[in-house]
Amino acid sequence: MAQWEGLQVNRIIFEGTVADRLTSAKDHLPQASGVPLSREDVAASLRQLYGTGLFDQIEALGQRDGNGVDLIFRGEARTFIGTVTVDGAKGANVNTQLERAARLNPGTRYTAAKMSRALESMREVVAENGFHEAKITFILTPHPAQLLTDVAFKVISGPQARVGSVAVAGDSGMTVEEFRRFARLRAGALTDRETVNRALAGVLKHYRSQERLEAEIKLEAQEYAAHKVNYRFTANRGPVVRVVVEGARLGSDRIKRLVPVYEEGTVDEDLLNEGNRRTRDYFQALGYFDVKVDHKESGTQTQQVTIVYSVQLGERRHVERVSVDGNRYFNSGTLEQLLSVHAANAFDRHGAYNQALVSADVAALQSVYQNNGFSRVKVTPETGQPIAGPSSGNIPGPRSPAASDSTAPLTLVYHIEEGPQQRVGAVQIIGNSSVQTPLLAGLLNTEAGQLFSPRNLAGDRDALMTDYLSRGFDRARVDIDETNDPTDPSKVNVIFRVSEGQQTFVRDVLLTGLHYTRRATVDRAITLRPGDPLSASALDETQSNLYEFALFNEVNTAVENPNGGESSKTVLLQAVEARRWTLTYGAGFEVQTGTPVNGCQGLLATGVKCTPNGRTGVSPRGLLAITRNNLFGREQSASVQGNYGSLEQRVDLVYQNPHLAGRRNFGMTFTGGYANSQSVTTYVASRLEAGFRFSQTFNRPGSGLSRANTFIYAYDFRRVKVAENTLQVFPAEVPVLAAAVTVGGPGFTWIRDSRDSAVDAHRGTYTSFQEFLSIAPFGAQAQFNRIDASNSSYFGFGKGKYVLARNTRYGQERAFGGGDSQLIPIPERLYAGGATSLRGFSINSAGPRDPETGFPIGGAGALVNSTELRLPPAILPYFGNSLSMVLFHDMGNVFTNAGDAWASILRVSQPNRDSCKVLTPLDTTTSPPTEPYPHGSTNGPETSTGHQGICSFNYFSHAPGLGLRYHTPVGPIRLDFSYNLNPPIFPVNVNYSQQVPTDNQHVGAASHFNFFFSLGQTF
Repeated sequence: MAQWEGLQVNRIIFEGTVADRLTSAKDHLPQASGVPLSREDVAASLRQLYGTGLFDQIEALGQRDGNGVDLIFRGEARTFIGTVTVDGAKGANVNTQLERAARLNPGTRYTAAKMSRALESMREVVAENGFHEAKITFILTPHPAQLLTDVAFKVISGPQARVGSVAVAGDSGMTVEEFRRFARLRAGALTDRETVNRALAGVLKHYRSQERLEAEIKLEAQEYAAHKVNYRFTANRGPVVRVVVEGARLGSDRIKRLVPVYEEGTVDEDLLNEGNRRTRDYFQALGYFDVKVDHKESGTQTQQVTIVYSVQLGERRHVERVSVDGNRYFNSGTLEQLLSVHAANAFDRHGAYNQALVSADVAALQSVYQNNGFSRVKVTPETGQPIAGPSSGNIPGPRSPAASDSTAPLTLVYHIEEGPQQRVGAVQIIGNSSVQTPLLAGLLNTEAGQLFSPRNLAGDRDALMTDYLSRGFDRARVDIDETNDPTDPSKVNVIFRVSEGQQTFVRDVLLTGLHYTRRATVDRAITLRPGDPLSASALDETQSNLYEFALFNEVNTAVENPNGGESSKTVLLQAVEARRWTLTYGAGFEVQTGTPVNGCQGLLATGVKCTPNGRTGVSPRGLLAITRNNLFGREQSASVQGNYGSLEQRVDLVYQNPHLAGRRNFGMTFTGGYANSQSVTTYVASRLEAGFRFSQTFNRPGSGLSRANTFIYAYDFRRVKVAENTLQVFPAEVPVLAAAVTVGGPGFTWIRDSRDSAVDAHRGTYTSFQEFLSIAPFGAQAQFNRIDASNSSYFGFGKGKYVLARNTRYGQERAFGGGDSQLIPIPERLYAGGATSLRGFSINSAGPRDPETGFPIGGAGALVNSTELRLPPAILPYFGNSLSMVLFHDMGNVFTNAGDAWASILRVSQPNRDSCKVLTPLDTTTSPPTEPYPHGSTNGPETSTGHQGICSFNYFSHAPGLGLRYHTPVGPIRLDFSYNLNPPIFPVNVNYSQQVPTDNQHVGAASHFNFFFSLGQTF
């Protein structure tokens, strides 16, 4: 083109598959149209176009056009990696391992060299899994319009290798047969990815059991031949390592936890020094604050090495007072809340003190001062004895009652030199050419005149970076310059220097991996659209939204040509659909006192011991569920769920649409099923039910309610039937209470959950309010209104180690209508008692009882309060820090009428207990003898919960107790022991487990002692 230099460029033309992606580049090239052709400008244009990353090679050509020239850029388009799949490999997760080993990152450049490295890495992984004769092929599927190529690998694994010969060199101290046994290298066993690791770990475990902590073992070679792998190891057992503590008594288990050479299985100076620190901290926690720990190594012979830790305990002391002085800006109470060192108290008889805690306190105090403008603050800790006497001018605080008289006191004072306080002078933002300064200034917390805070500056930098990334400036940088104001030393001028870089936009969004899911189902989850700035936060939000559908096992996001300089890029969303059919199963059990007994068969029962208090027993439970996900290609599911146990047998059909009509915060659930259960020892009830649930959450900005709130709107209809031969009430009540009754109507539930953890909360609150109306227009025979509300609060203190938890529940039912509709069916009444309720009673046994049998019959009012002090875990042998204790107090009861609940709060004993001792024998003056009920002296009023006796249960039961919590990843395993201080008594005139039910009449009593074994916190 040298001969045309100086001629006017009429047109700039791009040829090749990327022409449409370079249209916007015409106006930004050094060589523009309408100006003379320049060799230097063409070269610069070539460099700029190659920098877009879209070409493997590119050239510039000229074509004469009249008095000018047409400039043509012709190149070979670069290909980028699209989706990568691996199929056919044997073994669990091997396909996933191979996909990762290939390192073919979607969106990056595709080259033959990358493919060669990928195949080599994949063959190594397959061989590691025991398949040394695997064949790996691949198919490339190009998509020229998007410059993408999909890669599909097909693996034929072949035979899996087996363990062949094993050779061991070095001073192993064992025969080859013994080595095989400890290494679990049985001849002929299949090899896999973990074979070598298991072998090394097994032999090292054997050496460690002999305290040979310096043992060395390594794999020298492994050779594959004739479908077998032959191994060669080198093993040197090394000397026996003994760790001895002098100057203090420590058990061997404690030494192994304090000295990390046992954890790491090796000996080096860093680990030995860590043992010094751990041992020092351990004894300081016991009150030996001046303890000194050192170590030395002796016995360099090959047979044994002894490591001696010398401990100088010093005087045992307790922290009497921790204080701060020199502070003028903050009051002492505020600063002392930041301290980890604390004085002795009722929970810690020596207090907390060690060098690590002191260093942490110094850092915390300095940080709070620095973030309030005191950049030159100094904090100096000083320990000493308290000085008594009025002349000292420093009167010590009151001695903690937890401190032992045999220990010496220790005081700790943090001396604070605040230094001058600085404020922010001028604040500037420079370098922002694409975003207006007022918009960026609105993101800053740092303002002129404000206290100078490094933490605020760091937050402001992050805010600016986040804003630029959301605008598509993926290479933006923000630097902060701090300079003292020359006119006022108490002020610091702040400059935010912005380097914007190139802004990138979205050219297209490609979603792949949808086979059964409809595109319209997930479109609303994609927050990026063509033409939008390429925002990293929007990309993360899109990925999160797609995961929320619960339709995908994996959602990967990538940007095509990530390192290229083009201004518009393609976003790749690669989804892997979850299985449409899932099977869930499980088993568990609960152990408790008061397990309901369902062996009584009404009047026909003979010889079966049935008591109103139930019996101590185990309640096993099994669960099975089959779910069809991705129903109709939408975010809907249908499942059949069942559980079977000694107390409940249930099967349900559940249909869920979590985003009804595409609304993210509105879902619908339909349930229908049958249940047969004995949650109360008085009866076995069956329930045929169906219902709708519409749930509404609030997590959008401007919704007016916080995301902690959930509303549930429901309609329930059920047919409730009590098995007549299980009903433990007086015969005259059996026909009425055993009759099938329909219950139906609307319901409303409000839930507000601000807990930090639903499984094991340490702070926050949980409130629920439930309203249900059963009324004739909705098909109900029993007409009543039920309100059940509860509130839980969690308060952590002592640096979060202690948690004070409280739960209060109030429930009431009001019957209305006429005739039989005024009687609330016995399964629909309010109950309390058990592992998650009032632990002073067995399962659902609190409150009113049948006036003749003594079995619980529920009530129309309930008021229960539970308070727990959850203690931090202690360090114990075998359990580590997984075991903790809970002190609790439960109080409350269930009442015949809702109005009785509030009137009974201050009543701590059962009223008119003598009336509960009145028994009603048969009237033998008639022939045949007649039952006294309902004409005898135990007659009580008729209420919405049936006929009552004269024995009253209108009082508050109180039950203190002790609980153990074993913490697991799925929640704590719970064991609670309670003692009911004031259990009720009641007459037992009828016992259906006897030949003659009215024989052996007596006064029954609820148990004082109860225990419960279950999973999860009580509330």
